[in-house]
Amino acid sequence: KDIGIIIAITGMNGKSKVVDAGTGSGALAIALANLVKEVHSYDILDEHLEIAKENLKKLDIKNFS
Repeated sequence: KDIGIIIAITGMNGKSKVVDAGTGSGALAIALANLVKEVHSYDILDEHLEIAKENLKKLDIKNFS
């Protein structure tokens, strides 16, 4: 719900490289990956990272690590 504000305030664009802390299901990372050059996401729980990787694979998102 806050993604619009995040994008507007930061000015991120197609050349941006983004770090996402707290991956969760990957929803924010997926939305940002459609806008920016690359997204690097971190989470302390491996199960969250696995869920996010599955979601990214389903959507064929390649600019995420």
